[in-house]
This record gives sequence, C-alpha cells and structure tokens, in this order.
Amino acid sequence: MSRFPTHDNDNYTNTESLTIATARGTIPQVREFYENLGKQIRARRRARSMDQAGLARRIGLSRSSVTNIEQGRQNLSLHMFYAIADALNLHPRDLLPDKKLLRPKKVLKLSAHLSLNVANDVAGLYQRVTDKIFEDSERRTRAANEKS
Repeated sequence: MSRFPTHDNDNYTNTESLTIATARGTIPQVREFYENLGKQIRARRRARSMDQAGLARRIGLSRSSVTNIEQGRQNLSLHMFYAIADALNLHPRDLLPDKKLLRPKKVLKLSAHLSLNVANDVAGLYQRVTDKIFEDSERRTRAANEKS
C-alpha cells in the first residue's frame, strides 16, 4: 500500500496518513513533535548551565527565537538543528524526541491542500534527513572503533 496520496475526483486520499505542516496551520502531531524537540533543547541547555541568550549568541539567533524554539512555536531548519546540537556539544540525534513521534503516521500527514509533488518532495526530504543522521552515527562509530 502506498504512503502517498492518490488523486480521486479532485480530492487527495491518504492511504497511510502522512503528516506535515500546511499553510493553513500546524497539524497537532507536528506541533507535538516540535514541542518535544524544544523540551529536549531546553533540558540540554539547562544541563550545561547555559542561558537562552548564550545559546542564541552561539547559533546566531535572537534570544526570543530560542524561546520560541524551546516552546515549540518556531520550527527549526535542518542547519539550525545541527547548529544547536553543536553549540550544546551534542550529536543531533541526542536532541530528537522519542522515536514514537517520528513514526510516519505521527509526523507526516498530508492535507488535501497539498499536491502529490509536494508530498513526494517532503517525503524525500524526510528520508534524506534520516539517512544523514544514520550516516553521521555510523561514521562516528567507525571513527571511535578506529581510535580503539
């Protein structure tokens, strides 16, 4: 069964619900993902005795942007996600919320307002990001094994 919508009388039918944020608002599961991501960032920042202004300086954002990220009100671009992890001396995967929130039915749900091309682009981006995280993890594991 396809994870992508099919065109049916000018409506898109989800065969397995994919979830993304739409121009009309954020789908609750996506909002929950970013809220949990923000909680992870806040907890890790506090564990390092760093204030929001300090993190903001390290990543080139305003303190209010850091506040919004930690509250789940501002979504992160991939490069900012990596910048935050680097500023906190963490591997990016250490900031990710519980993997239950990453299941496609929780994170990627297509709205009837999205075209098949957009859905495929989003699914492709999601796959590239998860592949990159896996590759980075594998590379670090190999490097650690070589040092041993």
